[in-house]
Amino acid sequence: MIETIAVGCANFLFIFLKAFQQRNVAFMHYGWVVPTSLLMGTVEVGVIGVIALKATAAASYLAMWPFVLAIGIGGGLGAVASMYIHHRYLGRKDDADIRHQVPRVPTPSGSIQSLRHSGGM
Repeated sequence: MIETIAVGCANFLFIFLKAFQQRNVAFMHYGWVVPTSLLMGTVEVGVIGVIALKATAAASYLAMWPFVLAIGIGGGLGAVASMYIHHRYLGRKDDADIRHQVPRVPTPSGSIQSLRHSGGM
């Protein structure tokens, strides 16, 4: 049981780092790329190693279902946590959040008007 919890926590960290790295690249945080990659490699080797050991000792694939759940849940929570942390602490102030962007369209007079105020969206 402790092994299953440990691999879930390790996968949380691994997916957290993968999502963090993806945002580093997207937002050009060059200084964070190499350290994050080194951490990713370390955690990935540990996760894969534990899974390989457990899989060789398991009688069947069904015996692995607790690991599958722990890895899936840990990974999903890790991705969400990474998105939040990166946005909260490393996001640039001038980055526009896509969910809050209002499209702008040219008007017949040639000026640009927000769709929010023109009744468009």
